[in-house]
Amino acid sequence: AQQAMHSYSGVLTVDTEIIVPSETKIYFVANGTTGAFSLTIKTASGVGVAIAQDNRAIVMCNAVDVVRFSPDMA
Repeated sequence: AQQAMHSYSGVLTVDTEIIVPSETKIYFVANGTTGAFSLTIKTASGVGVAIAQDNRAIVMCNAVDVVRFSPDMA
């Protein structure tokens, strides 16, 4: 999670949460996964953002929650 660019691929077999540090940072996320489950970027105790499959998004951690900075981009 120290990197600003995240790219995920493969088959999700459960809903998956990517936990990022509770510090202010912008992340560029590409969700290339398949399967009937979701991929969510969040802090350990905060609210997160689900990134739709085959989409990319820019999200921002405000040191508490991860919030959407852009709409999903196909």
